[in-house]
Amino acid sequence: MADRRFATEFINRPMAGIRTGGTVNRPAIRTRGSLGLFPDDNRISDMPLPQIGSGAYSRLAATQQPSPYDDAIMRRTRGMGALPAGGGLPAPPPAPKSPSLMDRLTPAMGTPAQAGLASAAATGLQLSGYRPVPITTAEGLGAMMQAGMKSYNEAKAAEAAAKRADLADRIAIAQLNKKSDFESRLELAGIDPTTPEGQKKVQEMLMKSDTIFMGGDKQKEEAYKAALATRKVMQQQVEKDRELGVRLETVIDLLRGGAETGRISAAMLPLKQLAAEAGLLGDEELQNLTNQEVINSVASYLVPRMRVVGSGASSDKDMDFFSKSTVRMANTPEANLVIATMQKQIMDYNKKRLSLFERYVKKHGDDFGFADFADEKMGRVYQRAMTDEQFTQLVDDGLIKEGDVFFNGKTNEFDVLEKDMM
Repeated sequence: MADRRFATEFINRPMAGIRTGGTVNRPAIRTRGSLGLFPDDNRISDMPLPQIGSGAYSRLAATQQPSPYDDAIMRRTRGMGALPAGGGLPAPPPAPKSPSLMDRLTPAMGTPAQAGLASAAATGLQLSGYRPVPITTAEGLGAMMQAGMKSYNEAKAAEAAAKRADLADRIAIAQLNKKSDFESRLELAGIDPTTPEGQKKVQEMLMKSDTIFMGGDKQKEEAYKAALATRKVMQQQVEKDRELGVRLETVIDLLRGGAETGRISAAMLPLKQLAAEAGLLGDEELQNLTNQEVINSVASYLVPRMRVVGSGASSDKDMDFFSKSTVRMANTPEANLVIATMQKQIMDYNKKRLSLFERYVKKHGDDFGFADFADEKMGRVYQRAMTDEQFTQLVDDGLIKEGDVFFNGKTNEFDVLEKDMM
């Protein structure tokens, strides 16, 4: 008891330098028990301590306020929901659920892979039913794979077509929203085509000779490029005709010189060649054989070159048609002369048309309207003389010249104009 009274009096004794208004504000007393030296000795640690006064508590709380920086961080964090309003750390977010093996193997709905898988599965269900004659596992898997690949390819093609259609729609919309070159020129010039004054200026611009209604300089450039592309195709044809034309002229000269052709001549040609090697032919017969061999050689040269470039391989039937449409040994000399002259006449016509095309484009800058202009300027490839008066007029106008093929309306056949007919 004496020890307790001593401790109480010691604690309640005012401490020097501290004025608390009736209460004591003192540091905590470290006892033996609080130091862990004598855990069972609670005589002093269990003693009641006086309460701190309200004034001292206010001064202590003021000294422990957080700094403005800490206060701003706490308020922002609490406003974002990172920290609970009552303090403490937020609950950690739930961990994402890892996809299962089935999720990883199953394709998304609406994809080509899903379509193929669904088709394969449906085929498998159909094959799994009752059958009088069972099928092997390999047959079933093969049918499923075949059905799946077919559906996959179809879905893939449909997907690609949809993408192309979407791209085409986007391009079309962009083109619709794009102003033409003529509209841009009007905008730069400050011309409003919706007003009467603007419409008058637009009409004046369109009436100028150097103005193209479909556009401006860009339109002219594109039209000129198109004309050059057409000219390139025409040049290629003329170059091809030049090689063929030389050989056709050779055939024409030989036929006019009396070279013999026909079915009998064609059948006798191999025998004549054997007789020539044996020295059994005379000079005149040998010369005639030489002419026939040249004609046969030209026919062999012409036939494969009648195929259109880029049309692919030709069949034997096609080659037979080609051989019947040009010079050949089985035709009569008169027929060969007309055929060779007609082909040569077409080649000369194409050459003249190319020359006229170049002059037209050089003058106009494009080939708009050239077809009608050429037909009016050059006329037909083959002239038609239905009466004697028409024939005389065509000869006088120079539309039919010596060596040209024309249609004779009196005989209803093609003839070659000879000198004695003029």
